[in-house]
Amino acid sequence: MLLLLSLAWAPALHAEPDNGRDPYAEPDPLLKEDFELENAYRAEAEQEAARAEFGDEEEETTAGEGARAAQTRDHLIQDDLIVVGSECIGLDCSSGESFGFDTLRLKENNVRIRFTDTSASSSFPTRDWEITVNDSSNGGVNKFSIQDIDASKTPFTILADANANALFVSTGGRVGFNTSSPSVSLHTLSGNTPTLRLDQDGSSGFSAQAWDIGGNETNFFVRDVTSSSKLPFRIQTGASADSIFVASDGDVGFETSSPDGQFDIAHYSDANNHAFFVSPTSTVGVNIDNGFLPRGLFDVNSTGGISRFMVNTDGTVGIGMGTSDTPAGTFHVGNNTSGDTLDDFVVTSDGLVGIGTTAPDSRYKLQVTAADTARFGLVDGSTLTEWGFAAFGSSTGYGGSFGLNARGHGTKLFIDRDSGNVGIGTLAPEEKLHVSGNIVATGTINGNFVASSSRSFKENIRKVERAEYKKMLKNLMDVDISTYNYKKDHGGDGTTKIGFIAEELPGQVVSKNGKGVDIYELITYTIGALKAQQDTILKQQEELERLKALMADR
Repeated sequence: MLLLLSLAWAPALHAEPDNGRDPYAEPDPLLKEDFELENAYRAEAEQEAARAEFGDEEEETTAGEGARAAQTRDHLIQDDLIVVGSECIGLDCSSGESFGFDTLRLKENNVRIRFTDTSASSSFPTRDWEITVNDSSNGGVNKFSIQDIDASKTPFTILADANANALFVSTGGRVGFNTSSPSVSLHTLSGNTPTLRLDQDGSSGFSAQAWDIGGNETNFFVRDVTSSSKLPFRIQTGASADSIFVASDGDVGFETSSPDGQFDIAHYSDANNHAFFVSPTSTVGVNIDNGFLPRGLFDVNSTGGISRFMVNTDGTVGIGMGTSDTPAGTFHVGNNTSGDTLDDFVVTSDGLVGIGTTAPDSRYKLQVTAADTARFGLVDGSTLTEWGFAAFGSSTGYGGSFGLNARGHGTKLFIDRDSGNVGIGTLAPEEKLHVSGNIVATGTINGNFVASSSRSFKENIRKVERAEYKKMLKNLMDVDISTYNYKKDHGGDGTTKIGFIAEELPGQVVSKNGKGVDIYELITYTIGALKAQQDTILKQQEELERLKALMADR
């Protein structure tokens, strides 16, 4: 770089560069006289040079004009140059320039400082650089730039009116944006949401995408600028310590700095326990106490490592598996007590169902097992009617037998294990079918029909007066015998039947609802009528014998 410098004191300052004098001190008078003499010689030499260059016409010019002509020529100084005072360079520098505190001033309409590296060896850098102040074109930008001349690039620019401390580097190497007191390695200051933008412009062949990382009094956020400025990630101010923690092994913790697995959300009541947990082996647990691990692919625990709900890798599901049990079938409901299966419910992979057993017999689709009496119930929630099937245990006195119970109404159906007798309304059936109560039938009853009639079964026994037999006979004589078909919804199959109409029979032989006939009652009633008829026949025979005797006497 060539600088046009004032040469007033140059010869003296360069005459003895190493004489030990202060280069910034005022020259002594003798030295100043030498300067003046040297200047006179220089002026005369310049005039001679001007005459030689411009001919006879120049001989008429004054010594001052020759000096001014000489000033338009370049000055080559082949030694160090020291200027005591300030220096102005540029077309617009003026005599008597007021420098203020400026040491070096560049003054003209296009201010540039170029660094031209003349290194000739290929092993040395040769890049040229330039400091540029403002554009040279009309309407250009007011700026301060550093240009890479050889690459035709401008890597650094400061525009006019940039904020104070727009870029600030502290003594410790900390960088501040809009702050002169950066407190960390990179510190940006703004009155409203300081933000860093990451902008992929598509120039390398990839799709354009812009992201913002920012923060304010509400939250810290990541903004997807390209996708309508959505905020896929936010942390609100005041979030708890270790809200998100990534350990050195990649484990992630939420509200814990010591995640025990790949993913660990600390429990609100105890940060050492796990509200949601992915173990080191990728099993998943909910509400896992510290020191415990999920025992299945997915495991929901209660305090103490008790498994409440479990899904294994083979798809089996367990409920109430306790602290050590695992599902014994495709679906297994336990009682949370390990090793106790009496209250368990299991559906095996073969589709067998076990209640009270985890290994139902393959002969049964449903097996209910109990320590004593095994029961299976059906409940109608709307009417609170409960029906129970029971395999009676030895403690009931009916060991091995089967019963159908209506809760609050006793056993309605009983099958004795040893005899095979069936009892309805009785636990002591004496025949293959023993009914304690009335029977209504719409079809044909085949085989022997026995009605319980033992004196031991009855009370309030009273003999019917013979006079009542006549009434029975009369009532039966008024009853018609009819043919009919039963309706389909009452078991009818189209077959013509012969019998009575319940509504036409005496009330003593019909069922409680008046629509059925009590066969036992009807037979008894008929026998009563026959007795009355037999009494009449006997009386008629006695009268006939008496009349025969009278005829014989005549």
